[in-house]
Amino acid sequence: MGLRWTFDGPDRYHEAPLEATGPDGLEPLNELDYVRSKTLTTLAPPTDVTSEHLQVLERLVGPTWEAKGGWPTGGVFHIQSTFEWVPYADYVHARCVALVADGEPTHLLDAYVYDHTESDALRCLALSRSGGVCEGELKVLEDGALQLDLMSYEGHEVVPYVVRFDFETDGILRDRVWAAESTERTLILDVHHTKLEPKKD
Repeated sequence: MGLRWTFDGPDRYHEAPLEATGPDGLEPLNELDYVRSKTLTTLAPPTDVTSEHLQVLERLVGPTWEAKGGWPTGGVFHIQSTFEWVPYADYVHARCVALVADGEPTHLLDAYVYDHTESDALRCLALSRSGGVCEGELKVLEDGALQLDLMSYEGHEVVPYVVRFDFETDGILRDRVWAAESTERTLILDVHHTKLEPKKD
């Protein structure tokens, strides 16, 4: 048994499985034609999360979220975050960038939320620009807020964090982060995100 591929151009090829008919002969069977279709990267990101377990994130998916303010350590920030459901892999991808005047946006963070089938829980893996890794579990609280209990690994340092998203009135998303190295939580970030309206042509 063998296969023969014949390429008719950059977007089309022909496949023919070959069956041995004797010591010197091969006969094609079930010949098929393939034509390139649009890839997922050229399609518009889906905004309806149809995965049952990930529907708790549906309110985040679609728009660009924008926040401006000051870092607790000093300096100001202007950040934008997007959430996209990836249907075939069945996870939600979040990306956060910092905008600077007269410059390219600076990538800050990528995070992935997925259904961990063994534990039947939503898990999060986040990778920061500085090389840090956070992992943990996402829970839905009684008031509808989303909470991430994360362990952050950067170099030899391991720090637990709690991240909470509250959906407030007028489409505001409140994002708070606490360091939780002891029984006490220390609030290190409290920002309000608004939906950025798309630019009209």
